[in-house]
Amino acid sequence: MYKRPAILVGGGAYDSRETIEAWAIKYNIPVFRTWNGLDVITDDSPVFCGTVGTYGGIGRNLGIQNCDLLYVFGSRLSGRILGGMPETFARGADILHVDTDKSALQFSERMTITFHKSIDEYLQDPLITNGNDYLIQCKEWLKYDPVKPEHFETVHSYGVMRRFSEYLPNNAIVVYDTGGNAIM
Repeated sequence: MYKRPAILVGGGAYDSRETIEAWAIKYNIPVFRTWNGLDVITDDSPVFCGTVGTYGGIGRNLGIQNCDLLYVFGSRLSGRILGGMPETFARGADILHVDTDKSALQFSERMTITFHKSIDEYLQDPLITNGNDYLIQCKEWLKYDPVKPEHFETVHSYGVMRRFSEYLPNNAIVVYDTGGNAIM
């Protein structure tokens, strides 16, 4: 029986977002999202544990790296998710990849089991495991602050963005271009 399950959602999971969240809440499974899955699981969800890959931070990626079962719903596993050493992605985990897009299922070398079907169809009879303790741990990792004191000693993008954010009112609208600044 798995003790550290996790869910990774991408943009292809949008139509099943309510089903995924309800299922994750029922079984206390932490949910992580890709950049394209930003609107699949919201920051205020009780099971949300961060955005992963190069778009996340160390605390978010620790949840994926240390899970023992990873459900991947509606996402290909690109280099931005897997990182520079794909063989270390979700190290030691069994990966269950569910997608209606066959090309997304064939993308990763780390696939354990793939399901070419809709997420809603898969969740009718899934491999079920309770992740209560792991959800608590992932929430703790989510609190990890990647902005360190030394980022304020020089001109460092993390420090600059933190100060910028502190000066903005809560209802501010910030317009940006593509690139690293969008991630920050």
